[in-house]
Amino acid sequence: MPRANAKKTVDIAEDVDDSTRGAEGAAGASDQGDDIRELFGGIRSEVAAHGAENLAELKSFISAVKTLLLEHEQKLKDVGESLTDVDGRFTNLESTCLTKDNEKLRAKIDNLENCSKRNNIRVIGIREGSEAGGELFPCRSHGFAVPTPRCIELHKVFSTTAATLTAYAPKRKKTVYILSSMHSVIQTDNTTKRKPNTVTLYNTTKCGVDVMDQMVREYTVRTGTRRWPVAVFYNMIDMAALNAHVLYQACTGRQERRVDFLVELARELANSHMCAKKARKEQLLRTPPSTPSPGKRAMCQVKHQCKNNHSTVRCVHCYRYTCGKCRREIPWQCQDCE
Repeated sequence: MPRANAKKTVDIAEDVDDSTRGAEGAAGASDQGDDIRELFGGIRSEVAAHGAENLAELKSFISAVKTLLLEHEQKLKDVGESLTDVDGRFTNLESTCLTKDNEKLRAKIDNLENCSKRNNIRVIGIREGSEAGGELFPCRSHGFAVPTPRCIELHKVFSTTAATLTAYAPKRKKTVYILSSMHSVIQTDNTTKRKPNTVTLYNTTKCGVDVMDQMVREYTVRTGTRRWPVAVFYNMIDMAALNAHVLYQACTGRQERRVDFLVELARELANSHMCAKKARKEQLLRTPPSTPSPGKRAMCQVKHQCKNNHSTVRCVHCYRYTCGKCRREIPWQCQDCE
């Protein structure tokens, strides 16, 4: 009996301990829940604070971007106004220049036309290298070749009161331009090529141009140069020499070889030049030279082999200031004096 009571007492004590432990566990769990709630509350407050700061920064950034866009918009408006002003000025300048150039060209054309009418001169010519690229009449459509029928017009005419320009396309991708002051009305023949009368006349008279080019190339003074004024000057000399030979034969009736005529012409021109040079030298010798102040260096008055050298010595004959390059011998004598 006492053992049973002791066992019950132990069981009651264990139950009391278990209930005590359960109460303590429940109290600890409630404390942990409060801590977690406090932690989540702090996190929410921090997130809200950071969100407010970020939102304020974002709003300030957006306002700065808007201000920058407004500034750029104003700048773009200013640039657009400047471009409009420049475009207007350029258009005005272009129209003014074109008007002035057209007026000058019209005046030159009228002057040439008047001179041609007074002297009964007519011109017909073809532009050198006139086989320009491109087609006068397009022969392709959607990538397929379209044959040009012979019934269509193969030339175009641009005319003024002074001259007429004919653009003739004898072949595909080949256009010939002919300028004529003889034809006011362009007519075509009845052949399949339908050539204008300007082309026919030029083909019958172009042999003279070819012969002239051949004769000029046979005896020429041209040399290699990259300056177009020099090339034009050489061409003018060649054509003047050829015209002189033709006029000489027509006026005298003598059939002289062109090479002999050119040699004699060069000799006569050189003799006339030497005679004029000798006359100028004699006149220079008779003219008293200028007398600079004593002790002052003067520029060389002979200038045969020097480049404006200075000297203090005079020639013993003509008393002109002579540098060391232009003297002949001792006593001091210039190259012009014998």
